[in-house]
Amino acid sequence: APSHIMSLELSCLDELWRKGGPRREPIDDLQQEILGYFRARDTKPREKGRTYTSIKQVPLHVFVRGGETMGVFSGPDCLLVRPLLGGPTPCLALEACHTGGAYAYDPAEDHLVVLHTNNSRVSVYDMKTGIFSKLYVVEGLVVNGTEASTVCGGGMLFLTTLRGTNASLNAVRLKGEGVYRRAHLLWHGVVSQSMSVAPKLTYIRGCVEMARVSPEGHAIITQFKLGRGSRPVVRGKKETRLPRSGDDVETKDVWFVGEQWVASFSCKGDEASLSLGDKFRPESHSARLSHGATFYRYVLAGADDTVLALYSGKADSGDGTLSCLYF
Repeated sequence: APSHIMSLELSCLDELWRKGGPRREPIDDLQQEILGYFRARDTKPREKGRTYTSIKQVPLHVFVRGGETMGVFSGPDCLLVRPLLGGPTPCLALEACHTGGAYAYDPAEDHLVVLHTNNSRVSVYDMKTGIFSKLYVVEGLVVNGTEASTVCGGGMLFLTTLRGTNASLNAVRLKGEGVYRRAHLLWHGVVSQSMSVAPKLTYIRGCVEMARVSPEGHAIITQFKLGRGSRPVVRGKKETRLPRSGDDVETKDVWFVGEQWVASFSCKGDEASLSLGDKFRPESHSARLSHGATFYRYVLAGADDTVLALYSGKADSGDGTLSCLYF
């Protein structure tokens, strides 16, 4: 069977296994081995074309919902969510009860989750109705406006924070009754001083993955396998170190692009480049997506085998360009 059909069958089997009872374990290890075996040896991404769209105002967050690229903007006493590339979805005005934050879209629940970094509150919005749904008060988490990255999965909010070169990964359970929640520390460590934003996250079938740059300059993908229960517990960890293209090349940021790819933003002197590679086969060659002095804000997977990259000429620029690359 083709690899994508095999992946779907394994996902269905894994879901049935997870629901079978507490004594049964998911088949994440077996799944990773099988998917790696069925991938083609030449995993270098090959671009077929690209388009550019000017963005007059850089959004606070970018995510893909139902095949549409959505942007989150700050409005007067509300959050505005609208398509960046046009589409049938109307602009949604979400009541904002707190200011500032890090954003995550939960595709399973169709919720927009906002971590308010000035007071460690979490707001949940229903994207179907545009109505404010829940507010959680998170204990054991001090963000205080520092850099944070978030992702949702399995009824939990995962977040990384960055203070100087110290980074941490926490989990907050969103399911259940009550307003108060406790943050559970899953990881803490030191990252490269070249990182200006918190390590990026993704959630895939019971595992949360984190991308960071080590103090030695290597991009590292860490997969945390979580146990089941009311309290998130790491029951396994696996790390993959991505090769450096040169000793004089400094990696500044890493994004997850779908389940297979990672995008790396690197600098060599005054020159900057964005590359896309296979995270399962780090020894494979990566494809350079762009070359030049550019500040990348978001890189993510779009619909129909596309990669979306939102960038600006400068870090403090209010406008930008959204590049859609076809593979």
